[in-house]
Amino acid sequence: MAQPGTAQAWKLFPKPVESLFPKGYPGSNPGVGGFPFKMVPERIKWIICLTVILLFSVYITNIVRSFFQEPEDISIILKNISEGTKSVNDLALNASEFTYSSIEWKTFDKHCTTACFITPYPFIQIWSYKYAPYILKSKIGSCGEHAHLLTYLLRKLEINTTNVLILYNTGSNHIFNEVWNNGEVTIFDSSNKPIIENRSDEMYPNRQIMYAERVFSDGSHEDITKLYAGESYGRINLSVTLFGKPYADKKIKVHSANSTLINFTTGNDGSVVIGLGGNTSYEVITNVWLWKPFAMNITGGEFNNRKIELEWHKKMIVNILLLFLLIVVSQVLIFFVIIPCWQRIKKEYNSKNR
Repeated sequence: MAQPGTAQAWKLFPKPVESLFPKGYPGSNPGVGGFPFKMVPERIKWIICLTVILLFSVYITNIVRSFFQEPEDISIILKNISEGTKSVNDLALNASEFTYSSIEWKTFDKHCTTACFITPYPFIQIWSYKYAPYILKSKIGSCGEHAHLLTYLLRKLEINTTNVLILYNTGSNHIFNEVWNNGEVTIFDSSNKPIIENRSDEMYPNRQIMYAERVFSDGSHEDITKLYAGESYGRINLSVTLFGKPYADKKIKVHSANSTLINFTTGNDGSVVIGLGGNTSYEVITNVWLWKPFAMNITGGEFNNRKIELEWHKKMIVNILLLFLLIVVSQVLIFFVIIPCWQRIKKEYNSKNR
């Protein structure tokens, strides 16, 4: 005899497990897809399903928690980095070497496969040093993960550091660190070489630097293209007007031939300073709804003043008017032709069948 309450307990799951899979699952039909799950008792099926859901929930929770939870051995890591150091640069060098040895170089676009996700800590790109604890768990990343982890370690050691983002006109980009000490700046690239002495000669000379910006701890940005592009740096003072008046808060897009994209925004006076390097030609594009897109070419290394006067986009306006006219005509046909005709046909049909 069954124990009292057993049947009632299983009424929590009144439907069979197959109802969770409308299109079936492997083995749902005997002899198809391997093991015939229809032969398994219903209670065992539910136990398996709930176990899988529970394990997946624990897996996701563990990943999310590792983004914010400080590693248990962080104090040991910082102690090892600090041992035997006499200066800020020595500390930064030790931290850079630790970062280089801790992370396996992989890029998300080239190396990310299914295998990257079938791990306790899958391959996830990190966009801020605040989530660097996850990098210590996954131990996978490219230059961005290296730079963010180094920033995290140095700020734990109370060393002033900033991230630098470089965009090349070849379409690639790179991130590394600047370490500040009494007004002096030392460049550390923990994904490549520990210390870079010269900004322009050693920053991958076969690539032309298009744009560079410095990212501070509070998330603010500073354009430092002139500092890194060297002699190839140029500056365009661009003003955007609409009906002869300054057009403020307008987004300006700058493209290189290899699809490197930078966004600028005009100020209250409708002007924006576009600083670029690389000694190559770039395309400046503006696009405002109802206004004709404007494009011009500028060159890195050029110092000049340019002006964009937005014009009515006549073709777009005509298309909008035609669409509006089409909607009005269709509504007139529906309410004054189609519906009356349908009502008359329906009325005649009813009168014949009486």
